[in-house]
Amino acid sequence: MHKVRSKIIYPLAMAILMVLSAVPTPSAFASDTDIWSEQVLAAKYFDNREYEKAFNTWLKIVSIHEAATGQSSPFLKILSIREQLTPMNYAIYLEKIGNYYAGIYGDFSTDSELAVEYYDKSHYAYIEAKQSVYAVKVKDKANDLRVDIRLFYEKKAANSSISNALYVPKYGAYIGMYAEPDLRLTSGGYVDTDLFSSTFGRDLGILLCYSTFGVSKFPTIQAELLEGKNMGFQIAMEPMLGLDSVVDNEYIRTWAKDAKASGLPIYLRFACEMNGDWVPWYGDPEKYKQKFRLIHDIMAEEAPNVMMLWSPNDIPFSTMLSYYPGDKYVDWIGVSSYATPDGNNRVSLSNMNVNPIEKLEFIYQAFVGRKPIMIAEGAPSYYNSYFPDVDFNDWYGNNLEKVYHYLPRIFPGIKGITYFNASPGINKYELEDNKAASELYSQMIASPYYISKLNSSSPIYYEEIKDQLLKKEAIKLSTYAYIYDPFIGKVEYYLDRKLIATSTAMPFELNYDFTNYKAPIAKLRIKVYDSNNQLASEKTFNLSFYSTYESIVTMKINDPYLYKNNEKIKIEQNANTTPIIIDSRTYIPARALIENLGGTIAWEEKSKTVTLKYNNSTLVLTADSKTALLDGELINIKTPLTIRNGRTYLPVRFFADTMGVALVWDSKQQKLTLSY
Repeated sequence: MHKVRSKIIYPLAMAILMVLSAVPTPSAFASDTDIWSEQVLAAKYFDNREYEKAFNTWLKIVSIHEAATGQSSPFLKILSIREQLTPMNYAIYLEKIGNYYAGIYGDFSTDSELAVEYYDKSHYAYIEAKQSVYAVKVKDKANDLRVDIRLFYEKKAANSSISNALYVPKYGAYIGMYAEPDLRLTSGGYVDTDLFSSTFGRDLGILLCYSTFGVSKFPTIQAELLEGKNMGFQIAMEPMLGLDSVVDNEYIRTWAKDAKASGLPIYLRFACEMNGDWVPWYGDPEKYKQKFRLIHDIMAEEAPNVMMLWSPNDIPFSTMLSYYPGDKYVDWIGVSSYATPDGNNRVSLSNMNVNPIEKLEFIYQAFVGRKPIMIAEGAPSYYNSYFPDVDFNDWYGNNLEKVYHYLPRIFPGIKGITYFNASPGINKYELEDNKAASELYSQMIASPYYISKLNSSSPIYYEEIKDQLLKKEAIKLSTYAYIYDPFIGKVEYYLDRKLIATSTAMPFELNYDFTNYKAPIAKLRIKVYDSNNQLASEKTFNLSFYSTYESIVTMKINDPYLYKNNEKIKIEQNANTTPIIIDSRTYIPARALIENLGGTIAWEEKSKTVTLKYNNSTLVLTADSKTALLDGELINIKTPLTIRNGRTYLPVRFFADTMGVALVWDSKQQKLTLSY
């Protein structure tokens, strides 16, 4: 047995082959247009290995298309439809631009951030083109380069009780399980929730069972065992004979009346995973929606305690929404989400390198704030029969922890997680057969964020550190890091450049008491290491505290005045110099800002270099350079210093984050506030 620890990386040649196999074809209507000529020219450059010329032509093609379709600006939709690409071609050109920035065509101008940006755009364009396979492949490319570090802090919830018809907790997520195959949890052939409690140390919030439409009666005996438990009952009703078998008849009316008689809150998951070709009710979205609405209407008449749970699979997502029956007919959104080494025999859509959190992004963004969401069933697998000699236990644990630790932080709109405690085929998820997996599951649901009672809410929740002010008190912080390696070795925390903690386990927590911290802003630097203990990425966060600022400076875009503690001051006496926006980035006149903050600034004309001294730090910037010196240490910057009309402009976000100034941006008023 050997353990799987690192990512399985496809050979570069294979990646290039997959890209080249999807060669753009001209739009049928574009044969005599400039965009067609540019496509022919780009293909010629590419065939001749003149990659830089091909790259510049791809940029031009994309620019023409985006102008024609109004994507760059609704006011630029001035070109004819003949200047547009097909959605597929648009996605391919975006991917090719990403390939160029990633260095696949040679190390010309490698820029990982821009590669990720274009790969992400290509991903969504492939979705629009209904090409799920290509969408997943290009997302994988982006993720191989993506670096994301996010910081969260734990907050206490003010009120832990709820009261609403759909039992949606304000904070927290219900503990759910399909438990019937686990003999530790059953008695007389039925799930005994007391056995769940004694096995895992927490009460169960939602029990899942399955029902075949037209055959299975309402599970009355199991329902009776749940009476008085203050928990939910999820029933997956599956029309195994296809959608034509779903009709309004005595069977479904009796089922609904028995459901009402149970008195339980029931989540009816009718015909789930309809977007997958492995179910008999796949393939006809219009008929599916008609049948879902029929079941909804019957339940509304016969069983008002039944909530309709619409629940696709997380992949493929390109056709998912075409099956949505409408807000009127859906109470909850569910999703089946599994992490398996073989992608459930669909490696083109999902594989062992896919982050289980990321697979939920599409459905989450489609419905968050609109409907309550739950993982209706899912789990990572710890065994796969295609690889019988491979030990996937570390991989299983890594994925289970990602889901249970980070869903509360990244996707707080997900209000329940139902673990699929069974092993029906190629993959094994069943906890009874794996002591380590069972113990880890117990640890995951031990968090107070996970709740068992329907009329309750979590006593805690998480908020991401952004621009908000914090109290000077003991704070529990945690880090989410996305790097090229799915296994993170450790996370280090540096406060004011001093190492204060190292964490080697998710969610990489730091408990620190800031009560006696003197400065108004704490510079917290986070370093993330891969499974080989090599530094993968780092990021500095400014923790800004309440009631510690002596002065406030506000400025507005295109306003030649700044306001320091409400005093109106001309930014430049003999000119109308104002803050400006360049490529969606906010820049401010450097000298006016630094001097009003109480710092000093010096300009060296020959080298186009400015030296800023503020808050016991020295920052040296050179115009148009993406590197700078901070107290003698070389650092990288995304937005360089720029010169406009003979004036030196400073990227305000970079300055604030680097020099310990609290910054709040009001996009509506285009106003920035700096506190120090």
